Amino acid sequence: MKKLFYLLSLVLVGAIVIFSAGCSDDDDDAAGITQDQIVGTWIGFYDTVFEGPNGADCDAIFFDLDVAGNIKILSFLGGEPAAGHKGTYSIEGDQIMVSLTHDWAEKQNDEHYLNWVEALYEVAIYAAISSDGNVLTAGPSEEEAWQLNKIELSDIDDGFIGDWFDDGTDGLWKINTSGSYDYSEPDYSESGQLEQFTYDGNIYFLANTTYTSDVDGPCDAYFVCRVALNGAEDEMTIWFGEYEMVYTLMP
Repeated sequence: MKKLFYLLSLVLVGAIVIFSAGCSDDDDDAAGITQDQIVGTWIGFYDTVFEGPNGADCDAIFFDLDVAGNIKILSFLGGEPAAGHKGTYSIEGDQIMVSLTHDWAEKQNDEHYLNWVEALYEVAIYAAISSDGNVLTAGPSEEEAWQLNKIELSDIDDGFIGDWFDDGTDGLWKINTSGSYDYSEPDYSESGQLEQFTYDGNIYFLANTTYTSDVDGPCDAYFVCRVALNGAEDEMTIWFGEYEMVYTLMP
């Protein structure tokens, strides 16, 4: 359990304040939860950096729970992967009982590593659902919990389909109708699958990406970024945290 959740108390208070305006007074009244209530995709973005899952600094947390009983938990810092967990879950009262099978690791044996590694352990996560079903409060306890909003992942809008070039970095995005993409810069390349969601009125990409690291074989990671098109849909802006990049649609 101690591996999964670390959170500074001051930051917890700040995170709760951030989201309190969007939650009803009924949020804390739930005596228990059901699988039907928690199945789905949930994300929270926070305006402060805190120590999250696996002790990694993060400013966003993502939960995905499916009807078959699989769970994935990801955390991000500035849109880049910070930590991750995969496994199965069941429900007991107001707790999600998680049997984890893998953690996502940046290092293994003190070597650079970007992939999932086997990690078998159990953890109980406190959980409650808002009265409208759109806010999941989850964490190591009722007092130490994150609030996450329900999102719907979808295919990429047609306006994002195409080849996008940044002459400042020589970066090239090739986004296909299937939602697959290739990205390249001098001496660097990656590929993967993009999905889209809306959060707080903004559009985001969630990418499952593979690329080459210092270990053999493909490396599996996720990133999340805010995106926007201009009115003519020939300019795409991407934000990783506060870092902004502008791409032009190639004819």
